[in-house]
Amino acid sequence: MNVISKIYDGLIYGLACLAGLVLAAIFIIVLADAIMRDMLISPPSWSDPSKEYGLLYITMFCAPWLVRTRGHVLLELMRQRLSPGGALILERGVYIVCIAICLVLSWHAMSLFAGAWTSGEEDHRGIEIPLTFLYGPPALAFPLMTIEFARYLFGKDSIYEGGTVGGESV
Repeated sequence: MNVISKIYDGLIYGLACLAGLVLAAIFIIVLADAIMRDMLISPPSWSDPSKEYGLLYITMFCAPWLVRTRGHVLLELMRQRLSPGGALILERGVYIVCIAICLVLSWHAMSLFAGAWTSGEEDHRGIEIPLTFLYGPPALAFPLMTIEFARYLFGKDSIYEGGTVGGESV
């Protein structure tokens, strides 16, 4: 079990690092596009779709890590006004709702990915990209987010306690 846990942790942190690399690549592409336009040179046709796909990849690749590290936005106002027992019930309810939403989105993303895989369809925006590249990141990220929320539901950690990456809460 320890080996599986280490592989899973590596996947979560690896995807977050990959999201950072994609962000750096988008920065370089945007900078190159701006310089080329200033020099009256037409940027390559692949630059716009690659930036669009990159934003999707960044969002999907860092989302499980953000759930794990409590780096996302959450609202504590109502929870703070409840008794400890009421706050725990609300907290567990939030986990259940988040798990349910992620399960539905997982199923939908996996269905889209499987359909794109079997059909071999392509996206034709500037360049031809298989639709599996569009549906793959959500099909990976939503099941991972489901697992992360389930870790909070069945574990001892709380998404509301223990600090956040940025040290802030709302």
